[in-house]
Amino acid sequence: MQYKFRGIKTDGSGWVYGDLLTESYPITMSYKPPFIIDKDGMWEVIPETICQEIPNKNGMTLFTGDIMKLVLSDGSCLWRYLLYDNENMRYSLMNLKPSVIDTPMGFSFSWLAERTNDIAITGTILDHLLKPQI
Repeated sequence: MQYKFRGIKTDGSGWVYGDLLTESYPITMSYKPPFIIDKDGMWEVIPETICQEIPNKNGMTLFTGDIMKLVLSDGSCLWRYLLYDNENMRYSLMNLKPSVIDTPMGFSFSWLAERTNDIAITGTILDHLLKPQI
């Protein structure tokens, strides 16, 4: 399986989705910034905005940094964002409220399917870096 990446173009004009190239690839050895290649070309992206697609079997396209609204079976809602927890080597959900002391909550997609009535991707934690469209 080939994983897809996304990143915000360095001019802030939007997200680009595709294959990630870094300076370790022979074709870009002379370039420092990372690039994402899609069907329209090669785009320089802001390094801190690179997000990797999260593999899953539920048909949802999810990326690290996505903000999710989870409607639980009891009707309550959780707002979390996805990250890769390097310490525990797993994908985790984190609370959006910075004032809440939170540890990464490991999850599986079967856990989400069993305990939620609805999952909606409502944005990303990086959307503030996009330039407003006029």
